[in-house]
Amino acid sequence: MYDIAHLAQLRKDAEYNGVDFGRAQIEPTPDGNFAVKLKAPIVDVAGLLDPLPQLHFVARSALQAEARMLDSLIKIQRAERQRVRLGRVTSWSPMDIVRRPLTAEEVAAFKADLAHQQKVAELQAELAAALQAKQAAGKAKAQAAEIAGRYGARPAAPVPVAQAVEEVEPVPGVATADQPRADLITVEALLAQAPQAGARRHPNKRK
Repeated sequence: MYDIAHLAQLRKDAEYNGVDFGRAQIEPTPDGNFAVKLKAPIVDVAGLLDPLPQLHFVARSALQAEARMLDSLIKIQRAERQRVRLGRVTSWSPMDIVRRPLTAEEVAAFKADLAHQQKVAELQAELAAALQAKQAAGKAKAQAAEIAGRYGARPAAPVPVAQAVEEVEPVPGVATADQPRADLITVEALLAQAPQAGARRHPNKRK
């Protein structure tokens, strides 16, 4: 909870730190409270501001709404300035680094460097994956060659067709193309014998 004295100090701190008040909005609610909305940080402030202040909240009084809004704006914007300038600005005092408002050029340069670093990290990860795949393929090839050398693995020679056909022994009583059965009677032989058989069946038949 905030009181009048605390609110007065927050107003001075906000002016001293050049806070951008346009990044917050206070609106009355139908039930007589105050809804406060803050814009998200323009850069990642994780690790510098933990926990991150709530960006949307409701206060029961105007004093509480204004004080909490100012407190959150100060914390967020000071953390943003520290993130953008840390390691990039060396001629300023620590107080000036977090107190002076960021310029559009500073933010653009920071985001460009961040994008470049992310791209480099992605390329390094892709290169590492490609090298790992190449090493795995080479290892597999060497192991396959070792197995082939151990067991003399090589393509099998084709089997000649003549050797692949299984020879069948002639079966007695069964005619084949090369060995017809001697005891088989052909249709021509039966027709030739037909008249003689008829004459024997009717020996007394008159002519």
